Amino acid sequence: MYTNIGMRLSEEVSLNAHHFGIDGKARIVWDAKDNNSPSVFDAVHQRELEDHIEKARTQKEAQKPVQVKVETQEKAALLTDPVARVEISRNAIIEHLEERIGAFLMQIIDCYDTDDHYTIGTTVNQTQSTPAVHFVPEEGIQFPENANTKMEHNAAHHGTIPCLYAYDRVEWTAWRAKGSAKADGKPQARIYLKNSDTYYQNNACTGLASVINKVDIVIDGNTTERLAEFGAQKTEDEMELREFSIGLLNQAARREITPLEGFERFLLKLQLLIHQNHDHPKPDHRAVFQILHGEIDAIQQQYQGKTKECVAHLMGLHLPPGAPETVNLDALVFPRHYRIIRQKDLYQNQLAARIDILSEDILEGTERKPLTFPKAIKTALMREASLSSEKVHKLFQRYYNMNGLTLVQMEQETYKPALALVRTPRSQLLIKEMVHDFSLYLHNFAVDESNFRSGLLKEIRDARNISLRKFSRMHNTQFPDAHSLNREQLRRIEGGCVRTSPDMVERFAAVLGVPISYFNTNFSDVIF
Repeated sequence: MYTNIGMRLSEEVSLNAHHFGIDGKARIVWDAKDNNSPSVFDAVHQRELEDHIEKARTQKEAQKPVQVKVETQEKAALLTDPVARVEISRNAIIEHLEERIGAFLMQIIDCYDTDDHYTIGTTVNQTQSTPAVHFVPEEGIQFPENANTKMEHNAAHHGTIPCLYAYDRVEWTAWRAKGSAKADGKPQARIYLKNSDTYYQNNACTGLASVINKVDIVIDGNTTERLAEFGAQKTEDEMELREFSIGLLNQAARREITPLEGFERFLLKLQLLIHQNHDHPKPDHRAVFQILHGEIDAIQQQYQGKTKECVAHLMGLHLPPGAPETVNLDALVFPRHYRIIRQKDLYQNQLAARIDILSEDILEGTERKPLTFPKAIKTALMREASLSSEKVHKLFQRYYNMNGLTLVQMEQETYKPALALVRTPRSQLLIKEMVHDFSLYLHNFAVDESNFRSGLLKEIRDARNISLRKFSRMHNTQFPDAHSLNREQLRRIEGGCVRTSPDMVERFAAVLGVPISYFNTNFSDVIF
């Protein structure tokens, strides 16, 4: 399982999946204008904000300031002071920093060894920010003079580059050689791996106090594709984080650096920019930078400059701090994890694209798309998937983030003409075909996952000069009650002729003396 939550080794690694992506010849092309950014609420005033949104009858009403009553003079002094309020958001600031760091790791792995050129995209169709909070004194409570009674929020992106555009590198290079952003023949931008976990991780937002978003802008800069590609040339020291990061992604795409090397340089640049702004002239900005300063230094100190341990931790490989590296992570473990993760993300991307194509096919010949048509597609796919295997059903549940919503509830919220359209014999046939196709995808991915494990087994065994016969003897001695293993059986397992079971992999890891997490992805359980 891969995660970007809990960078400190003292914290329990979250099981929320934040995975990586792939590019390839069978890529689905997503138009850049279709980008979208989901948002979640500020954790500091979560309860008040949720109550406010739930009671709002319209979107406009939901965006009005939330009234938060202040019951004590102590709170009055704290909540109306913009600098003091920063401390209330300390945990949110720290979590936001960790999200940014983890999101870049996913992004650079996405881009590694690909045939694309990447640029800074423009986020459009972004959901509205969390409403502002307006502090209101209870009777008898006095606010200080010049009190700031309104706490503004902005949608702070998790990723340094929330929207990543991809161009075919050969086409881009030919167009770029013309020397002008206005030159004819510019290739079509694609949103890189739209609707994959990595896409959502970088493009998602959290509604945070507006000062936190303003600090992000100080760190990231406002570089656009045009400025980065055709603006004045800068040294790396002169760059802000966004322009610096896009350079790292393209170096990784050309295999000039590994994801590990790029991630290490990203961390150092981020730390440098935070240090440079430690004494920012604006008091509330300075308060945020000082929290970031302490946290980024704590992260670097935690890993003592050993970025490899940080990456292993973020990827869930559970390498004990300070433990000797018994397997070459750079050469053996990391690359295989990159590849299997990329394959998973490509399947996610294809699922989303197929749903779009399915919608277009069903709408073909209709004069106007019925209201709530996307919800009708969702209910139809979920109903068909429920008749398929449990794993296919879980795939669609996770894709649609069902959160306990039942099919009956969904259908009750769907416009009847839209339901009628997805229930025609032709539509039902198209839906059935799609669900069947993705059951095959799941089967193929399970094979890919098994081959990932067996291939890693062979590479580690070969690196240690352990013969097939010797490994079989070691296995049988260590696990006398398990099914006996001989040289030919092991050869077939490593060659992908025999699927690896969880028990089998656990025994192999024990024989090799490596953590079981080296072999695990848990994709089969979580489904994508």
